[in-house]
Amino acid sequence: PYGEIAAAALRAAVAAQGATLGRVDFYEPTVPDPTAAAKAFAAAAQSADAVLLPEGGARLKALAPLLAYYNIDPDKVHFLGTGLWDEPGIGGETALDGGWYAAPPPDARADFEKRFHDLYRHVPPRLATLAYDATALAAVLAHGAEGPDFSAAALTNPSGFAGIDGIFRLRADGLVQRGLAVLEVRRDGNAVVDPAPETFQAIGN
Repeated sequence: PYGEIAAAALRAAVAAQGATLGRVDFYEPTVPDPTAAAKAFAAAAQSADAVLLPEGGARLKALAPLLAYYNIDPDKVHFLGTGLWDEPGIGGETALDGGWYAAPPPDARADFEKRFHDLYRHVPPRLATLAYDATALAAVLAHGAEGPDFSAAALTNPSGFAGIDGIFRLRADGLVQRGLAVLEVRRDGNAVVDPAPETFQAIGN
């Protein structure tokens, strides 16, 4: 299901930019060896400008070198990722070096992790910022100028809200839209190559 959502988002983004989507392949994530799927995809995608790998963890570290092995050259084909790439040690995978992925701005996250660790003496789970932002949003809406307001209109304010992971807004269809940064994978530490927007007006929608 995650792959299907990522593919739908990719199709919409490609169409919005007037680009061409050459190929979308799926593979069964429970299969222990993705070699056959990687080989079949690589055979048809060597002329691509970029390849999106909406995968993370051990499966990402298995797929990326396989694609490179089957002649998708990371120096010519830009590897792109989702927030699943936002994990420590990703720069250690040579095939992903120079790849881009969308993720929350890292500076605010680092400050949150320090404060969390100082208080609880352990590193927070990756999703801890979502719980923090949800609680902060509830507090803001509970202390409005005219009293608590948890109406649909208040929750789906088009201007959105500011959170630890950057700006976000709740959409009427139940999804969350976020203003993310673009980070580049580097062996010596990932770097922001396109900062996250500070308002949704800056995104233009």
